[in-house]
Amino acid sequence: MLVAVLGHRGMLGRRVLEAFPDAVTFDERYTGKQHDPLLEALKDVHPDWVINCIGALFDEPDLWSVNAILPHRLHHRWRLIQPSTDHVWDDSEYARSKHLGECGTVIRCAIVDPDGGMLARAREADTVGDVNREWNGITTKWWARIAGEVIAGRYSGLVTPGSPTISHFDLLETARRTFGWQTVTRVGSPRPWTASPADPLLPPIGEQLAEYL
Repeated sequence: MLVAVLGHRGMLGRRVLEAFPDAVTFDERYTGKQHDPLLEALKDVHPDWVINCIGALFDEPDLWSVNAILPHRLHHRWRLIQPSTDHVWDDSEYARSKHLGECGTVIRCAIVDPDGGMLARAREADTVGDVNREWNGITTKWWARIAGEVIAGRYSGLVTPGSPTISHFDLLETARRTFGWQTVTRVGSPRPWTASPADPLLPPIGEQLAEYL
């Protein structure tokens, strides 16, 4: 079984590669061209599965090409595992691009990692935790495990894993307690944000984060 991991240097891709140490990776970047160097390299390898961890955020110029078009180009040729955001219906270009890119087997959830994203920012400085925002995402390590379950045949189609719901504020506080960070979570009060239903339901986020210690 040959697995290809795309975006192996990113926050999610690094953890996926830890879970699949024999996976093939690529130095080529996705350009969006007809004869794209990354897709040409994939053709030469003939993987059984492609786990696509390449993603563009918010106002990046290649957001639509990377998030919406690339997954369909991959799914056209290979069995694909594709990450998506937990709020694909939110009114933002990012959410719409991720929704359009949902193909293959989709793992739709929020993710966190102590070495990237909002938790890395919380480690380095005081941050705002939104008390009205529900959060029920998972860690990158658990995301990689779910990808393994997909390859093992236990999941297919749309998979929406999650942990028991807490507030965004409590998520940051849980991470600070777990890792002993000496920063502060300040209370924020944005519009309410309701967490998406989760299935399967995984352990509480504190237990998931403790696996990084």
